[in-house]
Amino acid sequence: MRIILADDEAVVRFALKSMLMQFCKNAEIKEVENGEELLQTAYGFHPDIIFADIKMPEMTGLEALEAGEGKIEAQWIILSGYSEFEYARTCIRHGVVDYLLKPISYEELRAVYDKAMRQRRQKFIDMMEKSRNDFLYLLSNERSEKDYNRMGTYIIAEVMVIDGDAAQEMALMEKEMTDICAEAFSEEDIPFWAKYNDSICIFVCELQREKWEREKRFSFCMKSLRAKLSQICITSYRTEICSSAEQLFRQIRQIINLKYFRLLLRFGSTSGIKELEEQLVSTETERLTLAEHMELFVKIDREQDYMHGVHIMQRIENTVEFLKMDALDESKIFDFLKIVYPGMVWNRETLFWNMGQILDQMKEGAGLKNGLDVIKKVKEYIDTYYQKPITVQWLAGKFHISPNYLSMLFKKETSVNIVKYINQMRIKEGEHLLRNTDLSVKAVAEKVGFSSTRYFSKLFFEQYQCYPSDIRRKQRSE
Repeated sequence: MRIILADDEAVVRFALKSMLMQFCKNAEIKEVENGEELLQTAYGFHPDIIFADIKMPEMTGLEALEAGEGKIEAQWIILSGYSEFEYARTCIRHGVVDYLLKPISYEELRAVYDKAMRQRRQKFIDMMEKSRNDFLYLLSNERSEKDYNRMGTYIIAEVMVIDGDAAQEMALMEKEMTDICAEAFSEEDIPFWAKYNDSICIFVCELQREKWEREKRFSFCMKSLRAKLSQICITSYRTEICSSAEQLFRQIRQIINLKYFRLLLRFGSTSGIKELEEQLVSTETERLTLAEHMELFVKIDREQDYMHGVHIMQRIENTVEFLKMDALDESKIFDFLKIVYPGMVWNRETLFWNMGQILDQMKEGAGLKNGLDVIKKVKEYIDTYYQKPITVQWLAGKFHISPNYLSMLFKKETSVNIVKYINQMRIKEGEHLLRNTDLSVKAVAEKVGFSSTRYFSKLFFEQYQCYPSDIRRKQRSE
């Protein structure tokens, strides 16, 4: 925790520091005597909290607050020996944590410190959520990565592929990753995890300053995660330290496209993207093809796409014919199948018998996907989580059905496509918030799942033939 105490009276600074050290023992505290020193110190020190007296020589606390707005990311607490309403109103306008009158008691200081910490944590949570939403939207829709504005100078990511009972294990992963993100807030990074689908999770972290030290911190976090989730089979691939969003997205997509390599080498461990590329060059074509087809077969099973499953099984049979016995026996493909289908014995002799059994089950269950059941569940999910970054691809993975088939079924049963239905739900809730809360149009748009206020207003007009601002103006006139 980094704190600046700005007051021209040394006795006040001493009293504040003494009290702060009682409940914030590891804090790094710097003292300054005026607003100019405060700004100079803050730009290099990057404080978490600033205590600033209003009346200081050369530059006042309020002048420093106004000069640092948008440049200094800290929680400001203004101190004063005078109870003047105009001062308090100015502080509120600039979003300070609180306005305290001197002399300040221990209880008052502790209460305002706790308030600042709550606000700071919420600020990071909001920032993490926005980063995650923007990231998933661009990754799923393959939009221009230039739309993805990051604050950090460097970015690094780790793509984690989960095998086994993915739905149950993903829930545990989400909890642990949330805890790790929360821990990393104190390190001033902006980390977040993003659930790409039911078997892939991506952990992204900015490296704003001290590039190599931050990379070590990121590695420590990922090592802690793997230790906590040791019972889950997770194969991770890490990007390089990227200096642009374009580079990061390119490497993540490359990892996702080549993730089937885990069926051949280093299954259940961690590798870098360079190792992944080297495997691509050095591994024989037949083994690559077999691994890719085998992963695709499991994906098809989850989607219950029987005819596609038959086709891929035939391709697997043709590929195995070109492989030597030891090449197949030594591969990790059977380890992969044992994790995904733990109730079956997997070896060369049982391979196609087991796959045939899986195909029979797919054939029997295929009809279940053609009714109202899946669409009903999809609608229920959208109705509950419309504010989340939902895409057709993500919904298809969650409900184990191909994206094209899901889109076709949804349109057939509801007479509207999925994206339009999601937006209608968001706009409906947005209209409710505009009429029943004091939230700004921008805040309403973000709350219901839109990262662009302009796009929210456009869709709002299409649905209600008026703009959000029209409703807000009408409320004020009433």
